[in-house]
Amino acid sequence: MIDKHPALLSFLTSVYFETNEEVHPEIKAILAKGEEVRNRIALTGVDESKFTEGINLKLLMNMLT
Repeated sequence: MIDKHPALLSFLTSVYFETNEEVHPEIKAILAKGEEVRNRIALTGVDESKFTEGINLKLLMNMLT
């Protein structure tokens, strides 16, 4: 995909850091949907027994990303 559209990463970076109030709420909503998908993918199949008791995996993912 990057080979076909080399400016894609620059575009996505500019979207992420956009501050224009006219589009900011829409971008925030789109990013929130992506976060849900990312967490579902990242946490699926994780063996929670490998973590110290009481560790909140969702909080841990938020800290790492």
